[in-house]
Amino acid sequence: MKNVLSAIVLCMIMVSCKPDAILPTHTLEVDSNQMSTVPGVLVEQPYGIMTLSFSDEEDASVIQRLRLVDYTDPVPTVLPESSIDGVSFSLDPDDKRQVLLDMSGLESSGQRAVTLVYENDEQFVTAHMMLVPDTAASAMYEEHKAYTAVISDIHLNDQRAMDGKWSWFIDNQPYLIEYLDNLIEHNDEYKELVLLGDLFDEVVTPLPFHTFVADGVTVSETDYLRAIARVEKNKEVLDKIREVQDAGVQVVYVPGNHDSGIDENLLHEFIGNGAEFVSDVKGLGSYVTPDVVMEHSHRYDMLCSPDPYSNIGVDDVTEDNAFMGIQYFTTRLAATNRNKGLAKASMSDFGFASESELKAVADKPGDDEFNKFIITLVCNVVLMAKPVEGIETMPVPTGLYGLTSNYFLNEYFYLTAHSEPKLYRTMWKQQEWERRLQHNNAPADFPFLLGAMICEVPFTDAVAVDRLFGGDDTYKVVVFGHTHVPYLRIMERWDGEEGYIYANTGSWVDENACSHPVRTAVEIYDGEEGRQVRLMQMGKDCQLHKLSNALWTK
Repeated sequence: MKNVLSAIVLCMIMVSCKPDAILPTHTLEVDSNQMSTVPGVLVEQPYGIMTLSFSDEEDASVIQRLRLVDYTDPVPTVLPESSIDGVSFSLDPDDKRQVLLDMSGLESSGQRAVTLVYENDEQFVTAHMMLVPDTAASAMYEEHKAYTAVISDIHLNDQRAMDGKWSWFIDNQPYLIEYLDNLIEHNDEYKELVLLGDLFDEVVTPLPFHTFVADGVTVSETDYLRAIARVEKNKEVLDKIREVQDAGVQVVYVPGNHDSGIDENLLHEFIGNGAEFVSDVKGLGSYVTPDVVMEHSHRYDMLCSPDPYSNIGVDDVTEDNAFMGIQYFTTRLAATNRNKGLAKASMSDFGFASESELKAVADKPGDDEFNKFIITLVCNVVLMAKPVEGIETMPVPTGLYGLTSNYFLNEYFYLTAHSEPKLYRTMWKQQEWERRLQHNNAPADFPFLLGAMICEVPFTDAVAVDRLFGGDDTYKVVVFGHTHVPYLRIMERWDGEEGYIYANTGSWVDENACSHPVRTAVEIYDGEEGRQVRLMQMGKDCQLHKLSNALWTK
């Protein structure tokens, strides 16, 4: 099944993609982890010696074609006459494909934005860096509030989940407390803590258990959230968030797909009345500050976003209570497998070898036939990524959002292109997808394919960000959560003008529940020098570490 589906998708890609251009020899290979070719976005680089890589061996003449100048935008179109004083270039004596850029002679009094320029007969390259005196200074703690800390995907679960060890958040609880204590300790530097969804988990419940149960009794969704909040270790986290707020750091909450039942009253009950609750549609929210937009990102997710249409008329589902996406069932598969199948699906599972191939297909207009093919593919990929032995004979008890029955696999999943499950029978129809996007305040032309893949394939969210913000110069920074993949990337605008930064917060789930780095946070610095975005991780040594070079926007 997998090979047939992959072959069909690949055939579609081959028709629409052009072969990559062959790079000339003696090309300067700019490393995006060290330098940015996107105007307006810089990569933090400590003062010192930096290696520039060429595709072939060079001679001393390459030195004559290299300059390092103070940051310039627009970029120069001719080679500047000289470099900044204190900068020198030299060939690496051990590798003639490497040129050493020595910046150790520069004054180290503060940050400095620079542009590297290289010119020869074949190409004109510019790359941008924000130089900092050293790694320690790059932390830049200021005497005024300049930082926003953004975390997501903690997944506090109920006492059954803690006792049964199916909660995704057990081992990392003390490290989250440590991170929150760090915000309190540095409350003169941090102005905001943004909780970008999935603080609570209403969904991770294995079979055969019912979901909204507290002390052995079926309860309402609101009382179930209260039961989660009462768990001792969870209460410690919520109390600590309250302490962060009491220390003068504004707390902002945006709902996620695992805690979409939370509202402003419950939030204030759990962490204090000063917390700001941001929501524009039930279960969805987008926190916008000047030049920055942050959201959980399940708004665009076909599996996980609110679905107010597909199940109307099934059981007791009506227009008033229809809400639940198919992610309820996919997540319960993961929980039943006790986290052993939580590794994300890969792009190759969907038949894609690269991001460019995915873009080529994702940008095509959707139609019912294509969409039904995709949802069938997704259901089978989910079963491969989250296998549960004997799942065909295991009913899923529901009892929420109007669903009252127990459902077997073929009643909620598309197992073949001709199957007609009882649930989600119309979710693949293009007209319904567009209607659902409009209900969820998402762009009506967001591709169904991306909506089907954004939660299952790492880094697909970056393709979605490109689709959503690549043609919009409103924002300089976009921050998502949801995928559990910590990420920091330079994005180019469609018109080639000043670029922007995309970051994903990652998660705080335990290491056995995730195949990516955990205990991560995005931190945004606003200062006179510009805006810095960095990706941090709380180590098991209870120290904060940078996961990658920080990025800047001018």
